[in-house]
Amino acid sequence: MSSRTIMMIAGEASGDMYGGLLAAALLCRGPVRLVGMGGRKMAEAGVELAYPLADHAIVGWSGVLRSLFLFRRVLMQARRMLEEQRPDALVLLDYPGFNVRLARFAHSRGIPVIYYISPQLWAWNPGRIHEIRRVVDLMLVILPFEPGFYRQAGMEVEFVGHPLLDVIPPGLLGAATPPTRHGEVRLGLLPGSRRGELRHMLPTLLAASRLIVERLPRCRVVAFRAPGLSDADFGRLGDLPVEVCEADYAARARIHYALTASGTATLENALLGVPMCVIYRAGPLNMAIAKALVRIPRIGLVNIVAERDICPEFIQRQAHAQAIADAALPVLSDPARWQEVRRDLDEVRHRLGRPGASHRAADAIVAHLGLPAPSPHLLGSTAP
Repeated sequence: MSSRTIMMIAGEASGDMYGGLLAAALLCRGPVRLVGMGGRKMAEAGVELAYPLADHAIVGWSGVLRSLFLFRRVLMQARRMLEEQRPDALVLLDYPGFNVRLARFAHSRGIPVIYYISPQLWAWNPGRIHEIRRVVDLMLVILPFEPGFYRQAGMEVEFVGHPLLDVIPPGLLGAATPPTRHGEVRLGLLPGSRRGELRHMLPTLLAASRLIVERLPRCRVVAFRAPGLSDADFGRLGDLPVEVCEADYAARARIHYALTASGTATLENALLGVPMCVIYRAGPLNMAIAKALVRIPRIGLVNIVAERDICPEFIQRQAHAQAIADAALPVLSDPARWQEVRRDLDEVRHRLGRPGASHRAADAIVAHLGLPAPSPHLLGSTAP
């Protein structure tokens, strides 16, 4: 394969993680130069970063309003990169507020645009798909219902599976085990990955945990600290004994139930086999905008993929301690009920595909650009 240049853009930690996996898979396929904007994972994989965009992720609609100047400045820098580098393709990872604008510019310059980790238009703005169709040449999606959404609009789309299956070690997929009737039960708190989320979520999760421990004294509470957060960010935990630890998958697979902030963590729990409830709390501005824009009845990705409510959801005022505790206690105290939820989570895991999403995405990019398939010796043992 002759040397080509691919520009990659990721603006959030999850996009950076998936971008790093994709970059490694692309570099396995022959001589290619990767440039763009992202974060540490992409840089470590071999992407030449012009700006650490993923290190300055904008959180929530209020964050967008506060960061408009930075947003515009970095967008202009990305446009200059496209003009100067003239890459063979632009690969975008989620981050639609920024990336759709950049896609429009790339399309106007005749640069093929491939979107990996598609924007969740089906949730908040289905009408925008017509703009996406005009400027995106290939959509690589990771959720099983997304191909139908994009094909209906006449787009070229391919389901590659979810890259979380490449992130979570195979031995931990479905590794969670049920609680016993008289042994210790472990309750996990996943209050989010950013300080703003922590501020809105943690007090409610702690209050719910206290009610659960009062009813189930053999319950041990573990709060998982996302990368970039410190023990100090958790502040005073009160009189409730709470262990704060890093959010590694092995530790999470040992819990029996999780109180989880809405987001990717719900799919991680599903892949580990951990029952949960899904909680969303935000500031007044973010909540008002979300109510005006969101067009689907569910917020938890685990329930969206299942296409039914397998894990209880609590949003804003509904997310009070007693309601959350009442949802968790029957599952924590009854192994048979736990197994029922676990079977539903296993169905979600199977719907998300099989490991190898990053390599399938790389193959699709290579094929779309009309490049020859790589020799097997280049892929080694890394391909699925």
